[in-house]
Amino acid sequence: MNLTKRLRNLLGLCILTAIISACSSGGSSHTATGDATTLPFGAEEISSEVDYDGDGNWDARTTYSFVYNDKLQMTEVTILREYDDNADGIPDSSTVETMTYDPDITAEETMSKSVAKDAGPSMYTDGLGAIISRTYERYIYDETSGQISAYPEYSREYLYSYSAEGVLLNYSYTRSYFNISDGTLQEKYASVTTYTYDDNGNQLSYFYQYAEDSDGDSTFDSSNSETCTSEYDSNGYMTSQTCTDMSDSDGDGPGESVVDYTATTTYTHTYTDGLLTRTDIESTDGTPSTLEFTYTDSRLLATKTRYYTSGSYTIYDYLTFGYDDSDRVNTLSYRYEEDYSSDATIDYRSETLYTFTYGENGLVAEQTYDSRYDYSPDIIGYSGHSYYTYSY
Repeated sequence: MNLTKRLRNLLGLCILTAIISACSSGGSSHTATGDATTLPFGAEEISSEVDYDGDGNWDARTTYSFVYNDKLQMTEVTILREYDDNADGIPDSSTVETMTYDPDITAEETMSKSVAKDAGPSMYTDGLGAIISRTYERYIYDETSGQISAYPEYSREYLYSYSAEGVLLNYSYTRSYFNISDGTLQEKYASVTTYTYDDNGNQLSYFYQYAEDSDGDSTFDSSNSETCTSEYDSNGYMTSQTCTDMSDSDGDGPGESVVDYTATTTYTHTYTDGLLTRTDIESTDGTPSTLEFTYTDSRLLATKTRYYTSGSYTIYDYLTFGYDDSDRVNTLSYRYEEDYSSDATIDYRSETLYTFTYGENGLVAEQTYDSRYDYSPDIIGYSGHSYYTYSY
């Protein structure tokens, strides 16, 4: 495994800890200081220092600390990042990030969809099992004391719970701001998201609530929530979804919450030889749209087309897939078109084309990217081109 490449291409801590986990199946733990790309097995602490200006004093120092269970599986990771602004060897600011894991749960990677509203982490499983909590605190220089603050200026907390199968059931996020002199709360923002599923793993319900305490009195001043329920056909495709948004302007509870809107979306599916070939979408508060699908002789998706008309506009989206003899995607194109007057004449087009070739190891060896964005859709060709090669 190329550890240096892995560290460079994946996200910081998640990858660092995943690398350690991959190397930690047994043996004794010990403390070490060194290059994070050549981690000692079972390390309990790793630290590194960086001298940006070359004056012989560290400007940034990072310390990783790890906790293991009796099976030598990593259960907790803490990252302390310290910054020295005046070369006196004493930190002037720092951040502390701690993550806890349950190595017995292998969580599904759905975080990017489920917490987009909170700008939460894009992944909550990174090879160590399911992440149970993540906390982050930022400490800054306190002008009064002349040293780093004893209380955090800012903190974030993420909490997760799962089913026995590793499906996310609940996710909460809290963001808080404090007075660094005495640690009193100044502002707080919190959200919670919950899910339920049927026996086939289809999501039956979704609930999201966001609340604000803008003055730090530990009472929320306002809140908003969204509740969605869904139904599915025997093929597992959604047939309807009803969502209700509510708001509470003073945040004192659901008794004064008002319904902002309720919308129901229906999906009518058409199947041919067991394959989905068309979906008609209608919503009580949106524009109807249609999806059409075609397939290769191997029953792989060949094209996906979406189109809808809004007023005098007609919008088209096209996805096209090509495959090699091993049924691997070797071309992927996306085209977006606008017909301003719905007269079947395209007035604007954007298009991207990806091509892939594979090496003997089955991984992508070369990739090209072509693009165009213009109001002259009759002109043939692309305006941008990129070429990438990969080695492993």
